[in-house]
Amino acid sequence: MLKKYMVAVLMGATVLSVSSCDDLLDTAPKQSISLETGLENITGIRALLIGVYDRMQVNTYYGAQMMLAPDVMADNLRQTSSNSNRYTGFQSNTFGTQLNRWAGNYGAINDVNLILGALGNITDPAVTAAEKARIGAEAKFLRALFYHDLLRTYSYEPGKEVGGFNAGVVLRLEPVDTKDEADFMARATNVQVYAQIEKDLTEAIAGFTTSNQTSWYRANKAAAEALMARVSLYQSKWQQALDYSNTAIATAAARGKGLVAAANYAAAWTTLPNPESLFELNYVQATETLGANESLNSLTTNVFTGAWADIVPTNTLFNLYEVNDVRRAMYYTATKSGEAVRFNRKFAGNQGVFTDNIPLIRLSEVHLIKAEAEAELAAGDEVSVAGLATLNGLRAKRDASPVVALTKTALINAILVERRMELVYEGHRFFDLKRRGLDIAKDPQVAAAAIPYTDPRVLAPIPADQVALNPKLVKNPGY
Repeated sequence: MLKKYMVAVLMGATVLSVSSCDDLLDTAPKQSISLETGLENITGIRALLIGVYDRMQVNTYYGAQMMLAPDVMADNLRQTSSNSNRYTGFQSNTFGTQLNRWAGNYGAINDVNLILGALGNITDPAVTAAEKARIGAEAKFLRALFYHDLLRTYSYEPGKEVGGFNAGVVLRLEPVDTKDEADFMARATNVQVYAQIEKDLTEAIAGFTTSNQTSWYRANKAAAEALMARVSLYQSKWQQALDYSNTAIATAAARGKGLVAAANYAAAWTTLPNPESLFELNYVQATETLGANESLNSLTTNVFTGAWADIVPTNTLFNLYEVNDVRRAMYYTATKSGEAVRFNRKFAGNQGVFTDNIPLIRLSEVHLIKAEAEAELAAGDEVSVAGLATLNGLRAKRDASPVVALTKTALINAILVERRMELVYEGHRFFDLKRRGLDIAKDPQVAAAAIPYTDPRVLAPIPADQVALNPKLVKNPGY
């Protein structure tokens, strides 16, 4: 039977109500519309889908932490000496301090499951098949993204398990309306969860057409292909990563997207959407700003007075850029509480005070996936001519000199360095090291030694309340 209200949010172990702090726009349609008037009505489904996008905007997800913490936990970014203490635990890799997306992502996943469960029941002849296909494709793309973020946070990648520990996350594909409907479930294996992610993305790609994609601010075919390339990279499925990166680049090109020229790189970060964005979170300054305390702008620059400006590049990262590299010019020097530091202009309040759009998937990442896959597919320790050309093609767009690599190993290392420079402030560095089974590098300004890959801190702890509640929920090693 239809339940009266959508008031519950699924966690990994049970269902709990969610507070407004986990939703930037905690509006009535998502939390209080009846299922009968909501999920049997396309208007309610549309509203719930928008609510899913809203969930991504909070500061504990892509609003800030998912973009900054992976760089702070490794060797790209650090806190200033005088700071608000927001990222101290991330910087010191304090035991138990990691990204915590368990509750938030499962809430979003349950909303997606509700959408997918209701979509097939819409019989209104005014609702076109194209719209239903698009909504279904968007929902499956988002579920894949949420599961991949859970998986890379809480689990090892296939083939990179420590001590054979292959637990993934709880895999829920059916919607839950009340806590009474939630059953205790064990964690699926990492391979099983990746298989579901790939299934969702395959179906999402098929569901998008040239006529039903509305905006780069919503999931779309190129973004889905790019995400498939990313999840393939995490699994070391090099040919699949190459195939989907090529497809994503071609799909984006058909819609007028390409790598920006060096002369336009800085301007791209003040253009809405960013010309390289395949998927970008759009913030409306009047209603969605995260403000002086929590926004990417307030944490990474001192453009506006009152900003914390806590997070700055390490000297090691900055020194990687060549003098003529246009990315180097994105940094500027300032003084904070007597400390000479550098800030970055990627998030400089381009939507208004303390407010920026956030690119979640950019073409430059896709080109770097392509380069890494090409490099890995070369025989033995040979240098991939194609991989080197792809890497240097991106560097040419940044006015950086071409790389000369003599071995496969050298080329792969050069690509990882390029990812540091290109994707800083975009949430990749910690996960890049982890997915390759490497120790987590730390900058000398922050720590004396790297975090060994076998250290329990490489994985986030499953929330203690969920483990206590669900006897089937296995903790991560060391916790």
